[in-house]
Amino acid sequence: MSMPAKNPPNHASALLTRLVLLGLAAENPALLPPDLGPLPDALRQAHVDAGQKRRLLEYALARSDAATLIRAGRGICRQGFAPPLAVLLRAADMAGLAQQWMRLERYFHARNRTRLTFTGSNSLRAERWGLNGQAPVRAENLLIQGLLWGLLERFGGQQVGLLAGPDDATWQYTWQEVRRPAAAAAISQRLPEPPPLPVGAAGQKLAQFLGRDPAQSWRLEQAASALRQSPRGLQRALAAEGTSFQGLLRGLRIREACLLLLHEDWSLAEIGYACGFADQAHFQRQFRAATNLTPGDYRALGQTGVNPQ
Repeated sequence: MSMPAKNPPNHASALLTRLVLLGLAAENPALLPPDLGPLPDALRQAHVDAGQKRRLLEYALARSDAATLIRAGRGICRQGFAPPLAVLLRAADMAGLAQQWMRLERYFHARNRTRLTFTGSNSLRAERWGLNGQAPVRAENLLIQGLLWGLLERFGGQQVGLLAGPDDATWQYTWQEVRRPAAAAAISQRLPEPPPLPVGAAGQKLAQFLGRDPAQSWRLEQAASALRQSPRGLQRALAAEGTSFQGLLRGLRIREACLLLLHEDWSLAEIGYACGFADQAHFQRQFRAATNLTPGDYRALGQTGVNPQ
């Protein structure tokens, strides 16, 4: 007998929900219900009920219009530092930014997703859809339109334009060129210089390239091209040093996670996303396999003054 299909968990990122609320309040405090209560504490909880976030957005739309919600979403990127936004803005290029946004929705098990497709070198098509076959609500689509618009501008897109589609679930962005801001690539200025990985010259050269953004879904061919090598030649060089492309990338992600656990107060879910893991469970498994400690135990040991490394 076949088992009934499981519905995906109806979760939303607590930190992104907090930013949404701050964006709505900055646009117009009347967009928030008077009995809202305290904002989600993203340091204590990774997820909130997505239904609650949806009801908040519908409340805001009922008291405003589409343009207001788009403006509120566009202003979210100005609400201060947030780990997920820092990961998005660290991408190497616009394609990487789009890829990281789609990974963010997968990581937090969003029931509604955004498919981003380049229709030209300076144009990006967005399409919203639901995993359960139910279309996302209009208020959420409008906020996402504005949020992605603000991200493209913050990333360095010049003269970014938003072109509405036949409905609120599809739209397109265009831009003239990209001028990256002179911000540092480091995800946190408080992180110390990471220790080198125990690999040879070929591994160090590759680590320097991948280490610019360990969260990106790097491919061997992509890295080999950047290092002016053939994929097979790079594989042979790494194998001669006792490592591999995937093993080195995993090591970089674990190293970044160790630094963030010891030097930042982000939630474990945010650290897992920032370091490129598929979801929090994947982060827990990979981290324990590499260190023989859970991320929480590693952080707690570091807080006692004992160096867990």
